[in-house]
Amino acid sequence: MTDDLISAMTQEVKAEVINNYLYERRLIEEQIAYVKELADQAAQLQEMLFKRFARMYNLLPKPEFINEFVFLLGLKEIPFKERIADDFAYRKDVLFIKVRGLTDRLKFKKLFLESYTRLCTWNNKYLEAYRNLMDECKAVNHNLKKFEDNHDLLTILNFLKGMDLEEITKKTFYGR
Repeated sequence: MTDDLISAMTQEVKAEVINNYLYERRLIEEQIAYVKELADQAAQLQEMLFKRFARMYNLLPKPEFINEFVFLLGLKEIPFKERIADDFAYRKDVLFIKVRGLTDRLKFKKLFLESYTRLCTWNNKYLEAYRNLMDECKAVNHNLKKFEDNHDLLTILNFLKGMDLEEITKKTFYGR
């Protein structure tokens, strides 16, 4: 009877250890899937931000104007420079903004200000998504480190192997 009780307790402990390990691992996998979703969303927002920069670059016809614009924004280099320099097809993806004004100068000014406003709006959305992604990445990395520290697979296997009833009885009788 005591052997059956010990055997049942051993099986229960083994099942608990395995279930705990699998549960923690499943949580980590779900967190990683969530981070991948956030990365996809950030990539989509980055693409929208690219279109806003492309519109601004279209409004600034000379490279000197673009460089001055980037300098005024406080950036070190031109965003998306390599994409715009390699392919001029980006212009077809930029939607038209309808503005009204009495003169061409006033229309251009309104168009430029509206384009800049939209650029700032999409930049803020992207920045928020990027920061959220970085926070989640840090949290997942912390959880992964904690999981690796708490659930070393070799230690768990050795523990489960040490829980074998036959091994325990051999150790007891043979004095090992």
